[in-house]
Amino acid sequence: MSVQLEAKPSLVLTRRIKAPAAKVYRAWTDPEKIKLWWGPSDAADTILAEADVRVGGGFRIAFVDEMGDTHDVSGAYLDVVPNKRLVFDWAWISTPERVSLVTLTFDEEGAETLFTLRHEQFFDQLARDRHEWGWNGALDKLKAVTERIEPDRYERLNIKLAGLGDRFTMAERERIPDLWRRFMPMFGSVPNRVGERVYGVSMRADAACFAYVAAVEVASFENTPPELTQVTLDAPLYAVFSYRGGIAGMQQLVDRIGAEWRPELTAPRDAFLIERYLEDFDGAAVSSGIDILVPAAE
Repeated sequence: MSVQLEAKPSLVLTRRIKAPAAKVYRAWTDPEKIKLWWGPSDAADTILAEADVRVGGGFRIAFVDEMGDTHDVSGAYLDVVPNKRLVFDWAWISTPERVSLVTLTFDEEGAETLFTLRHEQFFDQLARDRHEWGWNGALDKLKAVTERIEPDRYERLNIKLAGLGDRFTMAERERIPDLWRRFMPMFGSVPNRVGERVYGVSMRADAACFAYVAAVEVASFENTPPELTQVTLDAPLYAVFSYRGGIAGMQQLVDRIGAEWRPELTAPRDAFLIERYLEDFDGAAVSSGIDILVPAAE
């Protein structure tokens, strides 16, 4: 989409955010998430957030500042490309005649997102400078909120998996793709296989290494060949971290979960991290889907 504009004051702000583009995009399009960061300072209290995210749909957001004054803004979406781009017009309720234009881009780079906000067509330089101050405060809060390692949801699972396993040290993780290459020719012949979805399961082995199993869901372990490892996923609750991208970015996310979210884990279990590869995963495409599941406290 291309919009021709006359020269008026404008601003461009960027943030490099350690989160997938989809998570940053949701922070702009999910009203409950908007409330977590909107406003120029921590004192801002967002009292209203509405977003009908489609071309022609509208939004309205209002917050109360530390002085008790209410600031209420609304606009319409002009361009919507999920997880990539949002374009909308912008006008405060107090000055509806002053309509400006906001363009947001979400450029995913591995497990990070280069976020850019371009705000154009300000009424005058003073309006531009006030918005720069306000946006900078809000984007600092956006970055902090979206960089938190938090599950996208929780699930209960009780499934059986069968697959090819091996042991690795952390320095040998690069050998895991070789295990997958050995397993995939066997995939179609696993007895009692359920569906096409595959799983990678990391399990505690000893102090020096961990066991990893490339697996598929099975209805039962009956007739499972002895060379395949059997795994039962039956923790009371699993935290699910959704990821879209290639293997390199996924590993960065796994490392962050281990470093930052690990204090939330329950006591050690046999299966401590599960990769669930969604149907569109191809190992490289930036839009491929993976769920990372970790046993969690109820």
